[in-house]
Amino acid sequence: MTNRFSGYGTKEERIIDRNRRSGRAGSRSSRQRHKTRVELAISLVLIVIALLAIFFLNRPMTASASQEKTYQECYRSIEINPGDTLYKLADQYKKDPSVSRHQYVNKVIETNHLTSQNIYSGMSLVVPVYAEVQ
Repeated sequence: MTNRFSGYGTKEERIIDRNRRSGRAGSRSSRQRHKTRVELAISLVLIVIALLAIFFLNRPMTASASQEKTYQECYRSIEINPGDTLYKLADQYKKDPSVSRHQYVNKVIETNHLTSQNIYSGMSLVVPVYAEVQ
């Protein structure tokens, strides 16, 4: 490195030395730091927007109270006709959408103490029916 008072060194070396002393040499790196900060801020804003979108889009849709139906479970004795199956009975008597066909069939099997899903014409079964509560 040359002495700044000596006058030695090439013209380019003297300019670089003068810029280093005046603080202009760091201007490029400060621009890069500013650009990096702006990119970081934009990235953070985009991440926050994405998280908010995920939060609001994944919330369950709730129906108003006037549209929600409530059902009360009651029981009815029926006679099995030719061609009836437990799943056909589920389609006929299960009105509560919160109960699946499979759950309904299991409830009929449990209520009637059946050992299988086989039912026969002329049998009497007790089946759950659902009445809408006002």
